[in-house]
Amino acid sequence: MTVRLKLKPDAHRRFKVRTVPFALRAGVDAELIRLEEQGVISKVERSAWASPIVPVKKSNGELGICGDFRMVLNSQLEVDQYPLPRVDDIFASLAGGQKFTKIDLRQAYLQFEVHPSSRKYLTINTHRGLYEYNRMVFGIASAPAIWQRKMDDILADIPFTQCLLDDMLITGRTDQEHKQNVELVLQRLQDQGLKVNLTKCKFMVPKLEFCGHLVDAEGIHTAEDKVDALVKAPAPTSVHQLRSYLGLLNYYNKFLPDLAHTLFPLHKLLEKHSRWDWSAKCQHAFESSKRKRLVSRMLVHYDLQKPLTLACDASPYGLGTVLSHILPDGSEKPVAFASRSLTKTESNYSQIDKEALALIWAIRKFHLYLYGREFTILTDHKPLLQIFSPDKGISQTTAARLQRYALFLGAYSYRIQYRSHDANADAMSRLTELPLQSTPSVRSCRYTTSHLLTSREMAAHTVKDTLLTNVLTFIRDGWPATVSQEHEPYYRKQMELFVKDNCGLWGDRVVIPKTLQRHLGLATYWSPWNHVDETESKGLCVVAEHRCRYHSICQCLCRMCTNCQRPSEDAFNPGLGPRFPGFAFTWILRVP
Repeated sequence: MTVRLKLKPDAHRRFKVRTVPFALRAGVDAELIRLEEQGVISKVERSAWASPIVPVKKSNGELGICGDFRMVLNSQLEVDQYPLPRVDDIFASLAGGQKFTKIDLRQAYLQFEVHPSSRKYLTINTHRGLYEYNRMVFGIASAPAIWQRKMDDILADIPFTQCLLDDMLITGRTDQEHKQNVELVLQRLQDQGLKVNLTKCKFMVPKLEFCGHLVDAEGIHTAEDKVDALVKAPAPTSVHQLRSYLGLLNYYNKFLPDLAHTLFPLHKLLEKHSRWDWSAKCQHAFESSKRKRLVSRMLVHYDLQKPLTLACDASPYGLGTVLSHILPDGSEKPVAFASRSLTKTESNYSQIDKEALALIWAIRKFHLYLYGREFTILTDHKPLLQIFSPDKGISQTTAARLQRYALFLGAYSYRIQYRSHDANADAMSRLTELPLQSTPSVRSCRYTTSHLLTSREMAAHTVKDTLLTNVLTFIRDGWPATVSQEHEPYYRKQMELFVKDNCGLWGDRVVIPKTLQRHLGLATYWSPWNHVDETESKGLCVVAEHRCRYHSICQCLCRMCTNCQRPSEDAFNPGLGPRFPGFAFTWILRVP
């Protein structure tokens, strides 16, 4: 097989010199002689093109050389474009395989001959004079695309066979089918004159390593020897070290549920104009990410014949999703996890918008797996069932963003089902792992994690409130076209209301039953955050603004208190500095 190189129309000749260190010249001499004897390079008297060489020490102690073609050739070359296969796409084609074969090609690029008209561009400048390559060599910008295109042509139409550059992965549903596929591959390689490296080949083994992953009949696993550097990595001391660590971790992100939420404090350090401050939260996130890696799960092979589910979730910090297969025994096994952090704009979305965003982002993320087949969406946010159900029309009063999302979903064949967050796959984004740290700030005394009420107690009072019982029913089952006057304030907020643990929530605030309003008003005032101003007393634990009775209680208490009328920094007792809550109303939402 012959390779031609094409230069840009305005390309001009380049010649660059780089001296080889004296201590390396003996090794470079030996390598040049070896390559010339094998016909890989040929000595030339003169050339208008010449690239310097880079001596590389091999694992066996010998010296190898390669041309540094970056400045001389690659900048003047019309780079051949051809897509390399994604590792995920390769693994998605292995479903049903029982044993696996890996074939490695010997000195892959050197097996392709360069056309005589293109050899002058591959001239290298050495202390022994000028040499030109007769064969394609590593370092040419077009080499990966040229190689991958030719290998895809050679292996086309062989089932259960994938190739990524010089590595081939072969399998089959039975041993007989597997052997036939291997024989076809070897025959075609022989027909093209390509040679394999037997020392790196493995034939019909139950498990093998490919692209940093272990592959077997059950699924895909992480390769332990490839992540030792990750598990043993010390805490970063700079942004550069942190980026390196996150880069290693992200290679296995499809094995790690809720990764974006766990890494939220670390990503904050990478924001523009952010000051480096490795806090206890950062250290906890760092250690948590290592623990996630140590307990990372097996991913099953993607199979077109097995039912597919997509579970989505949103948290205050990020989005999470898991793509799963339902096995014949009824169990769910993950195919892939994914997560990402919310942008500053997205973090201001209402809860229903965040949940909808998680769903749309997850479908876009796994488009290649979902498009053209039926699948089931699982969500723990019931309002989305009414909005995104393929069997129901979307209301004209629905927010424009949600209407656009619904139109986008029209291209897919899906069902949408409700699943409580406790059963939803891994509660991907629901629960925070960040430690709550004490703070000496006086203002932190305005908040506490004391359990004034549990969600069960709140739910019990909500059931006794006829108005709220009706509202929760509407939230779960859908709102009527018209409502009574007392339901009108809730109707206006219908897209922002949802149910959790049988309590009504408006964003991150609890809709408080009438029977509890006086109790919570007094508890708010006579608590470790006591003597805050009127506005903050109202905002500490309630409700939508239409529940005026509770606001009146807070207003009366604060206006009668002279301490509350003082400047804010002197208006309250500093107390003992309770822990700052991770999000509003932790003390109400938490279940004992």
